[in-house]
Amino acid sequence: MEDNLFAEDGFLFTNESLSFVWKSIFNPYAGYIHLYPRLISILAVQFDLYYLPIIFFIAWICAVLYCSYIVFEFIYKQTNSILVSINVPVLILLQPHSAEVFFNITCAQWFLALPLIIILIDKGYKINYKNFFILILLGLTGPFSALLLPVLFLNILFKKDLKENYLKYIVIILTASIQVYFIVNSHRIAGAGDIDKEIINWLKSFYTFLTFGTKRYFAILSLLLWIFIFVYFIKSLYYICKQKFTKNTINIFLIVICIFIYYFAGLWTAKQSPTILNPLGPGARYFFVPYALFVIVIALITKNSRLLYFIFFIILIIDIEHFNKIYRQSLNFDSFVWFSKYVENINIPIHPQWPTFPGWHIEYKNKDIKKIIPIRIENKNLKLVNATLLSDSSIKTINKDAQLLFDMPCQCSKSKHIGLEISISRENEGWSQIFYTSGIESFSEEKSLRRYYPSGKIKMQFAFKNDNIKRVRIDPTEKDERIYIDYIKIYCEHK
Repeated sequence: MEDNLFAEDGFLFTNESLSFVWKSIFNPYAGYIHLYPRLISILAVQFDLYYLPIIFFIAWICAVLYCSYIVFEFIYKQTNSILVSINVPVLILLQPHSAEVFFNITCAQWFLALPLIIILIDKGYKINYKNFFILILLGLTGPFSALLLPVLFLNILFKKDLKENYLKYIVIILTASIQVYFIVNSHRIAGAGDIDKEIINWLKSFYTFLTFGTKRYFAILSLLLWIFIFVYFIKSLYYICKQKFTKNTINIFLIVICIFIYYFAGLWTAKQSPTILNPLGPGARYFFVPYALFVIVIALITKNSRLLYFIFFIILIIDIEHFNKIYRQSLNFDSFVWFSKYVENINIPIHPQWPTFPGWHIEYKNKDIKKIIPIRIENKNLKLVNATLLSDSSIKTINKDAQLLFDMPCQCSKSKHIGLEISISRENEGWSQIFYTSGIESFSEEKSLRRYYPSGKIKMQFAFKNDNIKRVRIDPTEKDERIYIDYIKIYCEHK
């Protein structure tokens, strides 16, 4: 669970909650307010940092369950079928995806976007003292209320329920206005750089969207499903023009509009290179809501018919074929939390790991440092591989695989975790890596930790669980260069 901490979970939500507490709520990021993750992170930092990933995970689960419940309730009202109402949320969760939106508080907003859309178009959803604040929460989490404004006005125009649902519309308009204010005063719309002028690249990106990032016959099946929706959309537009529409026709029409509003809004974020977005790769979060609405539209068009179950079967086959198992290598969060109690300042790494410093991280400043005497590893106790110790105590690497090895001090044998601090000067920025082993097995990537550091004089920090660790290996650089080690300190609980 600790390795589900992801991207803005750290430097944005956790760091700013630690620094600004309640003031962080009003700090826009990417051009808008993130009320839900802000509130959760403010709550989380009131506890020991160890519980942070647990609280974030529970909050993400709550967002998913709420989203699934609202979808289930809406579909059941339209189809009167328990089976269909269960299948729709399941297929939404199984959609072809790189798993970017799963298990982290940063991407919980994509699950909360769906209830906001459904609450808007569901004429029977009434605002009361129980759900009033939930609607405010939804409207101020992400830019989605702002994107919904055109659909809101169309909804009022067709359903003529302003008097009946005025409170719902007022809340959405007000929250959307707040988000629009922040978006307009940011660089989110114009952004930096030029727009890709190659039409073919935009068409390729749109094709990727329509095919769910799939290829061959899966792409053909996907295109046929979209053609089915497009034909019905044109048909519903015809009935609307002829004033012969039903409530279901209007709902389908509005949801299809939402699909393309949300998709093109996401596409605009990659306007310099639209082909980079892919539901099975980079930018997968931008596809989640449109694809979820796609499944909902299919259910509303075919309702409880045999055709619906046939289409659901096709979607399920596509989902299973392109199901992605989530694997994120351990970054030893628990060990870093332990280490943070003994040092004044520490950057705790979280996923994804990028070649930048400090990268995605949680910066923790300790005001109540526990006293511990670190153990220094002298240069004479280092075994050098692919490196040479020079007369001025600097180390010259022979190739790009320099290794510094030493034995774990016996004083640390009872310590649950180990902290490693290295003061080093080097000529180039780049990755550094440590390996640790019990001595029985050889060094492996499974028991290692990699971090990116700048050039110059720096302080590297690593931490790992002490599973009877006997040997440690430091790869201080992946470049052929000269380095100088000021000190290597081992932090462990010892007598």
